[in-house]
Amino acid sequence: MMADVLERPDRSTAAALFTPATVAPPPRRLSSLRMLVAMHRNPLEAIDAELFHLPFRRSRSLGKDHLAVCDPELIQAVLLDHADAFGRSELQQRAFRPTVGDGLLVVEGEEWRRQRRAAAPAFRHEALRRMTAAFAGAAEASAARLCAASGVVDVEPEMRRATLQVVMDTLLASYDGAAPEVLAHTLFGDVVVRPTALDLMGAPPWIPAPGRSLYRSRVRALREQAREAVERRRRSDLETGDLLGTLLAARDPENARGLSDQELVDNILTFIGAGHETTAVTLTWTLYLVANAPEVQARLLAEARQVLGDGPVTADGLDRLTFHEQVVNESLRLFTPGPLILRTARRDVDLGPVQVKAGTNVFCNLYVLHRSPRLWDHPSAFDPDRFSPERSAGRRRFAFIPFGGGPRVCIGARFAMMEAKTFLATYVRAFAVEPASGAQPLPRFRLTTSPDGGMPLRIRPRAG
Repeated sequence: MMADVLERPDRSTAAALFTPATVAPPPRRLSSLRMLVAMHRNPLEAIDAELFHLPFRRSRSLGKDHLAVCDPELIQAVLLDHADAFGRSELQQRAFRPTVGDGLLVVEGEEWRRQRRAAAPAFRHEALRRMTAAFAGAAEASAARLCAASGVVDVEPEMRRATLQVVMDTLLASYDGAAPEVLAHTLFGDVVVRPTALDLMGAPPWIPAPGRSLYRSRVRALREQAREAVERRRRSDLETGDLLGTLLAARDPENARGLSDQELVDNILTFIGAGHETTAVTLTWTLYLVANAPEVQARLLAEARQVLGDGPVTADGLDRLTFHEQVVNESLRLFTPGPLILRTARRDVDLGPVQVKAGTNVFCNLYVLHRSPRLWDHPSAFDPDRFSPERSAGRRRFAFIPFGGGPRVCIGARFAMMEAKTFLATYVRAFAVEPASGAQPLPRFRLTTSPDGGMPLRIRPRAG
């Protein structure tokens, strides 16, 4: 385990803010061998203390140039200003392509632009507002399960189950294949998509690795189920209003071309995976933070009751849950689900203070960016008010980018925020959440930033 890298919580800040435990950074840069071991075990362990005070740092290992970027302006240069000069990294392609094929997550160039244009209508504000009832229904069912369990509960599996149900209800409303729990195990069970030591060393993907064969067989079965779902929907006259129906009807406004069955399957797997996993870990960490900040929990409850009363979350109500959004944003800052954005320079690029050669691997380090003392007061503390309109005024555009930035910003960012707010407002009215005695979950980055060993919390149903 990682007890030797535990950074103890500290309540010494002026406002006595809760500071969650995290991975204590090594004091200086690790050697290449130790870096490789740390990256395989938990990439957050490879981030040294010096990096939190630097805008960027160069390195070279395994015969390749690397650039860690931790500054808002430089990250903006990579993701936006010179986006065409940086492509998806080989490591990222290896991690995701076996599952999602050529979906939006990995496809590039004109093919990406065409798919993005075709899928965009499914994620417009009005389309998302129509999904609020599905968010609310899944949140209420989840709250009922947690209240029935009560006592100390590992909430992480429930967050995965509940958010996967949302994706299935909004993406595949007529789906009648494997139950959500089975799909969750297929995607995120004992075998998950994550870089192995062989990947980090650049070994060919055909070299056997522990668990790779099992994972691939699971993915083949899941892709077949998605393909059958697409074929059934094409043959039917169903008008369910779900994302699959919208994607089937979508046409690129520039050439009227729709998505092929293969592209639909690739993007279904993309949305199932990315669309539920990231929100699940965000809710898991949010409940942990709220459990340790009673004053924040009280403010959430007051806002939810004032805006929604005892009724379900509505689309209009969501727009008024402003403190809920601040809390979710602060959770995303501290425990960004995807803390690294990887790119590879396609050509030589001048970024001002740093010149990047073609072939350089670029790591936009959001974990450092979001916790840097250069950018944030009390950066390790849980302080939702830092996202109030007053304190957000003047913040640099790329100082907080939990969903990425530039043209490839996550297409489902607003979907995820609306979903997270719906669950949070439902939960705080259904039960109080408190820390479990002795539990100090540490973040571990595998596919996402998840709590190592689960998230035990005490659930106390509210009277009435």
